[in-house]
Amino acid sequence: MLFRSGNEFNAPIVGPFSTSGQPASSTGIVVQSQDGIRLRAAPTVASEQIGRIGWGEILPVIGRTADGGWYQTEWLGTIGWIAAPLVRVIEGDPMTAPVTG
Repeated sequence: MLFRSGNEFNAPIVGPFSTSGQPASSTGIVVQSQDGIRLRAAPTVASEQIGRIGWGEILPVIGRTADGGWYQTEWLGTIGWIAAPLVRVIEGDPMTAPVTG
């Protein structure tokens, strides 16, 4: 039996995610998906889909495009790109992430 303390509907917004050796520790930027979104191989909708991220998932931002329209992230061990309008910033400022695409 799994015991869970606390209210599952009141998850913490800021936690150890960005400081526990996760990819976000390099930038301190964390976002949450606001829809089911596609992880792309490159920062364009014409790029190959390399993953599918469900609604509400927490993601590190490890890079961005120069205009900030796409964020580079790691999802289940795969590095790819997500469209910025489909996520909500939880921690940090994505415009401070390095330009990687």
